[in-house]
Formats: sequence, C-alpha cells, structure tokens
Amino acid sequence: MSEEVIVEEVEEEEKSTEQKSTELVVRSFGAIVEHKSYGGKSLVENLHNADLAAKKVQYTERIWDRSRSQFMIKNLT
Repeated sequence: MSEEVIVEEVEEEEKSTEQKSTELVVRSFGAIVEHKSYGGKSLVENLHNADLAAKKVQYTERIWDRSRSQFMIKNLT
C-alpha cells in the first residue's frame, strides 16, 4: 500500500514540475510557444522531451558520478 502512495506522489511531483516548466514557457514567451521549434515540434514539446531525457539519465549520472569514485574514496580518505 505504501509503495502505491509513493509512486503516486512521485508521479504528481513529475507532473507538477512539467506543468511549472510549461507555464514558465507560456508566460515568458507568449506567442512564441505556438511557433515550430527544433524538429518541427513546439517549444513546449521540446521542453517536455528535454525534461524526459534528463530524467532518463539521472540514474546513470548518479552511478558514474566521479565525485564518489573508488579512487577518491581509496586515496583521499
């Protein structure tokens, strides 16, 4: 039961972040939002795709983060 609640909270948080990004684009750029951007998609779609791409690499970024490498732990501690 608690796992379902956590998943729902994470999904709500992701939605709110995407909504905030979209709202920021709409407020900042106004009419530019409707114009086609890179790849023939709107600016909002490209922003959404960029957010998704960043989320996909977060896990591997954490794994390969050099600030916590074995070399650092072995030689500097």
